[in-house]
Amino acid sequence: AGFFIRLAAYLVDYLIAGGIIAMIKVPLWFVKLLVPDSIVFKNILFGYDIFDIANFCLLSAYFIIMTYTCGRTVGKMLLKIKVVPVNSKELTFGQVFFREVIGKYLSGLLYIGYILVGIDSEKRGIHDMVADTRVVYDMR
Repeated sequence: AGFFIRLAAYLVDYLIAGGIIAMIKVPLWFVKLLVPDSIVFKNILFGYDIFDIANFCLLSAYFIIMTYTCGRTVGKMLLKIKVVPVNSKELTFGQVFFREVIGKYLSGLLYIGYILVGIDSEKRGIHDMVADTRVVYDMR
């Protein structure tokens, strides 16, 4: 599957997961205004606070759980694409974790990994290469 359909699926997923996470974040923003010196809002890791780390973990969990259990996220379901392993029959948890966390981090560096999807003959980004996966059309 090509760049633009994958981008559309990601945007759908980000709206879904982001909406769910916003239900948690909005009340916490009010708490932050009332108690700005709380340990929850202190930078603890590379300039990130517990609030930021929890946001990253929740968003990553959505992509990991959906991809591992279904081979696709809601956005991919709607656009009829799925993640498949290149050299085996089923996705492993390790492949999904590497793809969704480590691979997407690497792809996000200057967005080069995502741009590769548009120019690579196999339509694979760095996150697909790291995890030995690809995204294909699901014609079911």
